[in-house]
Amino acid sequence: MLTERQIKADLAMAKEYASELEDEAGRLTKLANGSLEGVFEELRVAWKGENAEKYLRKGEALQADIANTAKALRNIAATIRSNAQNTYAAEMENLRIYQEKQRELAKQTVNVISNVAGMSGGVAGKVASEVLKETLSSIDTAKASTSGSSGGGYSAGGGRRG
Repeated sequence: MLTERQIKADLAMAKEYASELEDEAGRLTKLANGSLEGVFEELRVAWKGENAEKYLRKGEALQADIANTAKALRNIAATIRSNAQNTYAAEMENLRIYQEKQRELAKQTVNVISNVAGMSGGVAGKVASEVLKETLSSIDTAKASTSGSSGGGYSAGGGRRG
């Protein structure tokens, strides 16, 4: 079971990857619309003839490919963000359900202990009550300690870390 800290770290990591893709898309767009366009304009002025036209058409096709790649990278970044947000919501819900079930299980366990202890005397009932308090307190403490913003996540290679 992932902790809240790991879930948040995974979301942050995915957003970071998406931002890196968008940065790269921006560099490609700048290349296609800026640098290459300037080079092609200089070539149009300096070089005339059939070969010049063929070269410029190939260059324009490359320019279009670069622009399409930039657009694809932006789409991938948006998909990563969307999937990461959906995964975050699902993981947080799973964690909430898990913690709720753990709390309920602890209560049931203590109730069984209390019932057995009630049959054998008052001291055991008091012990069971203390066990319940400590168990619920430890669950609440564990829940509080899992909220943070580091740990877990995915490594740069794409595999799980933590």
